[in-house]
Amino acid sequence: MARLRQCLNTLHTLCDIQGIQGSFVVASGNGQILAHDLPSVIDDASLNQVGPRICRLMDLVEAEQPTESSALRFADHRIDVRSMGVALLCVMADARVNQPALRMAIKLVCRKLKTHDWSTISAEPTSTKSTLEEEPAPHYLNGPPPLGVNPSLTAYTGVRDTRFETHWTSFGNN
Repeated sequence: MARLRQCLNTLHTLCDIQGIQGSFVVASGNGQILAHDLPSVIDDASLNQVGPRICRLMDLVEAEQPTESSALRFADHRIDVRSMGVALLCVMADARVNQPALRMAIKLVCRKLKTHDWSTISAEPTSTKSTLEEEPAPHYLNGPPPLGVNPSLTAYTGVRDTRFETHWTSFGNN
């Protein structure tokens, strides 16, 4: 349990940089979530679906050319993925995060986490709810939301579903 606590503390240091929302570690082979420090609006079921997808995505990227890191950019946020050998560090941040500070922080955290024995951590629970402050619930959770308020948007402060807002640029076909 002490190793997991040390790992979670290391992940939590990323949140010292303005714009970083949280981070998690995924096993490179199977996509199992090994540890996470994320806002409470991201539940374990959703996170467990993301792990294998990130592994498949990194496998596709590395099939073309070996790479140590990748960035998934969306309209309002980004997910930076960095390989640590047997595990992948994934960092969720706002799109406007200071990129040099983000790269430096990821590099330092990876350096600390590369020494961890992930086989012992993967057997332990990864919940960080007891160590992090809970986000305040919207005031209308005890009753219906006010007229004109979309509960799915207001309940997720800082995190928004952008699957349909991703913009693709076409080169040469215009």
